[in-house]
Amino acid sequence: QKEKVRTLKFEELNLSPEIMSGLHDVHYSELTELQEQVIPAILEGNDALIKASNGTSKIGSFVVPALETINKEEDAEGPSVLILTPNPEESNEIDELVWAMGYHAQIECASIDLDGETEEQKKALQSGIEVVVGNPGSLIDIANDLRFVFRNLKLLVIDSADEMLSLNLEGKIKDIIKRVLCDPQTVIYSEKLNEEV
Repeated sequence: QKEKVRTLKFEELNLSPEIMSGLHDVHYSELTELQEQVIPAILEGNDALIKASNGTSKIGSFVVPALETINKEEDAEGPSVLILTPNPEESNEIDELVWAMGYHAQIECASIDLDGETEEQKKALQSGIEVVVGNPGSLIDIANDLRFVFRNLKLLVIDSADEMLSLNLEGKIKDIIKRVLCDPQTVIYSEKLNEEV
């Protein structure tokens, strides 16, 4: 008989009660293999380059520590977490998960994506939200218009880095990073780990 490998439960991560309530709401109880490798490392404040394919397990692996980071903070000015992702579908999926998991901690998020209404997105970016999820092109256009800078960013997540490179978004990502006036923890996800990434 094959031995069942014990999976880590979210209760064992010492997350704050508000974040645990959010995890219960979205039926997160046991960590996937990817989450088990990644979440503790991000919670410890390490920079990381992670090989992972798309899916909810990957999104959860950065959303959970991102929310915990924010929840532990005293009121910071402006966004604490910036998540860059190549397409509007994923941006909205991440946005929805942040809202659902961060509900009890009253963590607010906005998606600055290619499908959104520019004026609404500008208002959202200026409203003091804690999490910004964005497609690099839309985000840099709006940040340039508003002369917006990230002064208190704690965590920068670059999602699907290989896909971003294939879409020629490297320049836009670098332009966004120039607007980060602090030294955040940086986590990069990529399906392929090639020289470029």
